Amino acid sequence: MRRRNFLAALFWLLSGCHTSATSQRRVVLIGDSTVADFPASNSPMSGWGQELRQILHTRAKVLNYAVQGSSTRRFAERHWPGVRSKLVAGDLLLIQFGHIDALPDTTRHTEPFADYSMLLQQFISESREMGAQPVLVTPVARYKFEQGHLVDTHGNYPVAMRKIASINDVPLIDLTKASSQALEQLGESRARAWFMLSLDGHDAVHLNRSGALEVAGIVQRALVQAQLL
Repeated sequence: MRRRNFLAALFWLLSGCHTSATSQRRVVLIGDSTVADFPASNSPMSGWGQELRQILHTRAKVLNYAVQGSSTRRFAERHWPGVRSKLVAGDLLLIQFGHIDALPDTTRHTEPFADYSMLLQQFISESREMGAQPVLVTPVARYKFEQGHLVDTHGNYPVAMRKIASINDVPLIDLTKASSQALEQLGESRARAWFMLSLDGHDAVHLNRSGALEVAGIVQRALVQAQLL
């Protein structure tokens, strides 16, 4: 009898291990070109979401719905309904906007403490309705150095996002802060290696594969530290 009970318990344990090993959590991404997937023809340009898929391939399934040129406004109007309909209970929804929202283009522009915050609130509320866990991600730093030090280029957008995260009790990955610290530590010369700037001489926004991999590593470590993965 004892042997039978032991074998039954062992079978239950092994079955549980098998299930957990084969079922992957879904990590859904929405954002702009610094997050988005790029075709091979654009290589080595890469979004950090593209590289996060490679980092997490054994732990989670990454679904990258980030779209180049998207502000919160444009994404909410053109892409969010479709993404929302695909969300399922248990999804992690990572939300990074702020690069495009400051543009004067009226179809994309938002104000940090007005429609930008309102649209972040919409993503949070509607994803929760679908059973997903929203996670706010402040925008990755741009390459801009003055007198040897990195200069902030995002103004109040990260500030507004931090406030919305606090109000709604939403996990926050402060990628603006973390990437800024990493670039500052690298210094003006070495930090160029993260960006297409190092190859084309002018693009200080878009990451190359090396930089995207570094940023994806920051995101992955933050998710693990917050016990979201």
